Amino acid sequence: MAAISQTINNVLGGVSQQPDPVKLPGQVREAINAHLDPTFGCVKRPGTKYIGLLSGSIPDTAEWFPIFRDGKERYIACIYKDSQVRIRVWNADTAVEATVSIVGNSQDYLDVNSSASLQTLTINDYTFIINSEKEVTMDVASEDTRDKEALVIINSVAYNTTYAIDFLRDGQQLAQIKTFRASSLSVAPASWEVQEPDQNNQGSCAFADTASFVENGTTGTGLGFSLVTSCVPTLVQTEVDGDNFPTSVDFREDLSFNQQSYFVDEFGYAENFAVGSYLYVNKVVDINDDVNVTLSIEVRVGCAGETCKNHTYRVSRVDIADYDAPDGFVWTVGTTIANLKDIPEGFKNRADGAELPAQTVGLAFEIVKIDTPDPTTEFSYKSVYRTQVTLNTGGLNWSVGDTVTVTMSN
Repeated sequence: MAAISQTINNVLGGVSQQPDPVKLPGQVREAINAHLDPTFGCVKRPGTKYIGLLSGSIPDTAEWFPIFRDGKERYIACIYKDSQVRIRVWNADTAVEATVSIVGNSQDYLDVNSSASLQTLTINDYTFIINSEKEVTMDVASEDTRDKEALVIINSVAYNTTYAIDFLRDGQQLAQIKTFRASSLSVAPASWEVQEPDQNNQGSCAFADTASFVENGTTGTGLGFSLVTSCVPTLVQTEVDGDNFPTSVDFREDLSFNQQSYFVDEFGYAENFAVGSYLYVNKVVDINDDVNVTLSIEVRVGCAGETCKNHTYRVSRVDIADYDAPDGFVWTVGTTIANLKDIPEGFKNRADGAELPAQTVGLAFEIVKIDTPDPTTEFSYKSVYRTQVTLNTGGLNWSVGDTVTVTMSN
């Protein structure tokens, strides 16, 4: 027999017991421990998980049925007859048996020859048990009058459409009543941003949410809509200007006083140094309690008089060695600063000089230049939200411009 080959796109047609010539492409003879999935193809059948033993005394003739209300509330139940009909229910997730109470004359209705005569039907939160051995009869109670009733069967409906049903007595004429319903909605605010102050929660999108509402207004009723608030964490780049700082000062000899005494107290008598010598000292000059500048002062030894007998000190250069200021302090050109010291009585400017009275001496300086560093970039995140509204039900008696206010859970 010649070999026959063909291409089959998938095997999602399921198991078929028909002869091979009449099978549809994609059908198989057997699928043992296999699950034919449209997304993942032919995969191994998922295993089962043992939850627990429900009971060891249930007869084989028991009728089993599920009661699945939702994904969190699921039960397994059975009906069987021993001395009487029994109904037992277990939690499908824990195998814990629930208490079933048969009240009133319900036990009489459940009296059957075989539990197979009992059928079950679960609708929403209720499970109905029907005894097929019972004959349905009319209630003996009667009424002289009967409420008006009507049966309406709607075979098909259009999306987001409100239908009106009018019931008329014979001879009545239809009086048309014009009603208005919403056909489109807008939401405000449709977008907004939140910059969380806590750095650990920046861009957390804590207010993203989905919710549905049915609202009534001043005149309108039954407006149904859904809100979807989505969020995108967004990088924020912020340029931060650095604090300015002093870069240059000038010595203000015109504002200084007793310069010679200041440096004699600092270095000793000037005659101890050769003319033209340079001396250096660093001084911390306070501007206020929190701000100071460290100055590197260069002093040159000179002389006075025709014979250059008396040596003198003069400031030849001043540089800023360091500064200290709190964040946000603003330095200003033209700021005058001074470093003062008290000289005791009997102080001499020269070894052979006269004793001087107690006095205060000091040096004055002026900030003449400041600079600002290049701005730095700080990175953070913000939550950018967008809210979209979807109209579910147009309601009745709504007008353009009507508003409702709702609060989402987040």
